[in-house]
Amino acid sequence: KTRCLVVETNVDDLNPEYMPHIMEKFLNAGVLDVFIIPVIMKKGRQGFLISVLCTEEKLDNIENIFFTETSTIGVRKHFVERNELKREFEKFSFSLGTIQIKKSYYKDKMVTCKPEYSDLVTLANKTGFPLKEIVSKFWSEYKSIQE
Repeated sequence: KTRCLVVETNVDDLNPEYMPHIMEKFLNAGVLDVFIIPVIMKKGRQGFLISVLCTEEKLDNIENIFFTETSTIGVRKHFVERNELKREFEKFSFSLGTIQIKKSYYKDKMVTCKPEYSDLVTLANKTGFPLKEIVSKFWSEYKSIQE
């Protein structure tokens, strides 16, 4: 179990086109998660809930991003407890290249196994194959060695 902070704010006066940039700033700052939800605020105004999950050590930097990159004048923060699955990463080489695979375990049993999305995209861009073909080829070759 890990002690984390949820830091969030609502904004109703910020251009929606800024949201991908803001998310990228938080991700580059090392947050554990970030999401943005459209909301209806007081007086019927459309707005956004921007929510970030981070460790306490990152709080000053996260607040700095909120106050410099958004139009907020305040943030809410509260501690939460986070349970995480044990994870393993391994490299897998197949006919189109090498990618990283993430495996997650619950009570020592593997419950998820998936290729790293960014590696798949990089491979698609490098080879010119459509992403869906790369994913299909990966699973075909990966499953064949697991049997």
